[in-house]
Amino acid sequence: MHDDISDEFSNAVAKFDRFFEMLELLCDKHPVKQISKSLQKLPKLPKCKKHLIPSTGDPRMWALIELNLNGMTFILMEVDTSDQAKA
Repeated sequence: MHDDISDEFSNAVAKFDRFFEMLELLCDKHPVKQISKSLQKLPKLPKCKKHLIPSTGDPRMWALIELNLNGMTFILMEVDTSDQAKA
């Protein structure tokens, strides 16, 4: 089962590659500092199934990035929409 979790996480990370590349460019070219980065399962909400990818039943993942710019903190969020789902 541990391998299943590792595979699930590895597949999710790959879906966010372009987003993470964009963040690197942002931090390289502007005075923005990345404070933290996490990849998590999208929380389940009552009467909503958007937390799962319908075709596979896998959890939908989201990236949460904490950034600092001129002493102000911002959180960027990116949700896996690889299934082309509309919110």
